[in-house]
Amino acid sequence: MTVTVGDPNDTATSADYDYMTNQETDDTDVRTTFDITIEADQPSGTAIFMLDPTHDTIDEGDSDETYETLTVSGVHGGSDVEPTSITIVDNDDPP
Repeated sequence: MTVTVGDPNDTATSADYDYMTNQETDDTDVRTTFDITIEADQPSGTAIFMLDPTHDTIDEGDSDETYETLTVSGVHGGSDVEPTSITIVDNDDPP
């Protein structure tokens, strides 16, 4: 994930970002925090986090309405960070 500085005059910064699924199911209820540091004179910073969904045999559908989505968002210095989403597509066969 890459975060970009909103103002080119900004300097080095870091912040905590949370991610959590929007569906509370046994295979996707995840929460963690991680830091992204944007160095001085750089326009963006990158952080890597591990996403390891639990495989199950439940068919959870294969459409935009049933995909599981993680939303990554955060706050820094009183300003909201523009969120982004990660979609998990189910690989189980329909019943």
